[in-house]
Amino acid sequence: YRCQNGQQGVPHDKTKQFRADAIEKIIFDCISEYIKGLLEQEDVFLEITKNQQQMKKTMEDELKKEKQILHKIMKGIDAMESNIPDAMTGEYVLSLEELVLTIRKHKEKADIQKAVINKKELQIKNLDISNSEWDQLKIQLPTWQQVLEGVDRDTKRVLVNKLIDRIDITKERIIVKFKIDMGEFV
Repeated sequence: YRCQNGQQGVPHDKTKQFRADAIEKIIFDCISEYIKGLLEQEDVFLEITKNQQQMKKTMEDELKKEKQILHKIMKGIDAMESNIPDAMTGEYVLSLEELVLTIRKHKEKADIQKAVINKKELQIKNLDISNSEWDQLKIQLPTWQQVLEGVDRDTKRVLVNKLIDRIDITKERIIVKFKIDMGEFV
């Protein structure tokens, strides 16, 4: 690690460069703490739960509309079936055969609508994830620290370039200033 000012010829009264192996562990630990701090500000699982609840509400509203459509179809079938006696005597607009055919078509529509409703109900049921399942998922997911420990040095250096605005090093301390302000890490 070299001082940017030192590379441009600005005089220094202190060291202009530091060995990477001497300071990278400290820098990577700072990045790990920084990411942990970001995650504490925004609970990912809370966001997932909130999005899941919104999606469930939307799906329940759609289910309600589909049930209303089925109710309308069933009401129409009942009305047509109540006219069968009139169609038998010839006092109805449609002949008995036409009425029976129309009732059959509406019953087919009702069956299709029932299938749509069953599918939506199953989707809503599958959307529900219990708290214990969330707890299990939280346990299984690695922490950012574990992920960061598992990546190679070059990837960590990319994170340094992307996240860190400035690193000030003296013999006494290292100050890391991040691009997104969460304060300084000393």
